[in-house]
Amino acid sequence: MKNHKACVNHLKMYYNSNMKIGDIVMFTDTGNYAKYFFGQFAKVTSRSISKSTGEEYVRVKWKQPVKYFDSYTTISDFPSDNFTLVVEE
Repeated sequence: MKNHKACVNHLKMYYNSNMKIGDIVMFTDTGNYAKYFFGQFAKVTSRSISKSTGEEYVRVKWKQPVKYFDSYTTISDFPSDNFTLVVEE
């Protein structure tokens, strides 16, 4: 995943807008969840702000089920900065 860091950082600088419900996003975080979700596309279905940290979270519905450990997931919740906006609704 190290090869992607420069590209990901460039994309995040390029798209620095708030995500809205209905937007199409791509998971671009290179941390612990990258081996499962990196490069996957999803649609934002809801947004929320953490009461303890003030960080924005989004709930997404994956365009295709994503294998996560021994099963597949179609919906996930992550901090919004784990995603890059691809298409605004």
